[in-house]
Parts: sequence; structure tokens; C-alpha cells
Amino acid sequence: MSKEKKPGWVTAVAIIAIVLSGFGAMGGLQEAMSPLMFEQQKEQYEEMMNEFDTMIEQASQNDDPTSQKFIEYMTLFMDVFKKIINMPDWYKTWMVISGLLQVAINGFYLFAAIWLLQMKPQAIGYLYIALPLSITLGITRVYFAHAAFDTIGLWVMTGSIIAIIIEVILLLVLIKADKSPFRQFEA
Repeated sequence: MSKEKKPGWVTAVAIIAIVLSGFGAMGGLQEAMSPLMFEQQKEQYEEMMNEFDTMIEQASQNDDPTSQKFIEYMTLFMDVFKKIINMPDWYKTWMVISGLLQVAINGFYLFAAIWLLQMKPQAIGYLYIALPLSITLGITRVYFAHAAFDTIGLWVMTGSIIAIIIEVILLLVLIKADKSPFRQFEA
């Protein structure tokens, strides 16, 4: 098919989907490896926490209002950091499972998005499968992060929440768009 006949929505949806699925696959690999990385770096994190404690202790010797604000921020940061470092064991297992699912789903999603850009008729059906799978996994990941870390989990998953919103929009565009250019290739 010539470029003149390719609808604009196809290019827009395909490129956005390629970017999201590419980042999703890379993020899945990172997430699957995170428990192992946290374990290997736990000693370094504990050293950092000791240094932060020393900084807070030194700042508490000042009655300066700036020092008090610093202590408040550092205490808040350390609480968040401790919560993430001491994540529940079930969440470590979930991260591996979730990461591997992300790689598989986003790999398929990437494949479907590339086919959409190439105007292959099967691409529409593949995206009808890939987008809901990706959205569902994203919502599940946000839910479990919230269950493990409370509000902190929502902040950590901000990128995933934005991706979910964009993917819902892509799915709606895909549902509503004129797909007649794809039908001419069907036998």
C-alpha cells in the first residue's frame, strides 16, 4: 500500500504503541531482575541509611528552621526508602512473575504495532488482544504495588498509570477508526 493511502490514525497509533510496548518490554526485564538486584545491593542501601541517619543527627544539633525542614524531608525520604527496601516477600515473587508477563505481552504488543504500521490485516486483531492484555496487566501491577506499599506504590507506578490511560485511548481509537484500508487485503 502506498504512503498516500495510509490513514493518519494508523501511523499515530502504531508509533505510540511501538514506543509504549518497547518501554514495557524493557521495564518488564528490569522488574523481573529487581528482587535479585535489591538483594545484591542491600548492604550498600544499609550503608546509605546509616549515612542519612548521621546527617539527620548532625542537623538536629542546629535549631535553625532550615535544618528542621531538612530533617523532616530526610525522615520522610528514609521512611519511603525503608519501605521499598523491606518489601514483602510475596511482592518480590510478584515482581518476577509480573516482569516476565510484561516481556511476553509487550513483545506481542510490539509485534502487533509493527504489523499495524505495515498495514497487515491481522494487526487489528492482534492489537485487540494485546492492548486489553497490557491494560489488564498494568492495572494489576498498580493494584499489587498499592497493596505492598500503600500510597507510595501509586507514586512508584505513575508511569504505568499514564501508560494505561494512553493504551485505553489507543484501544478506543482502534475500535472507532475506519478500518476499510485493511479490508482490501483480505481474501
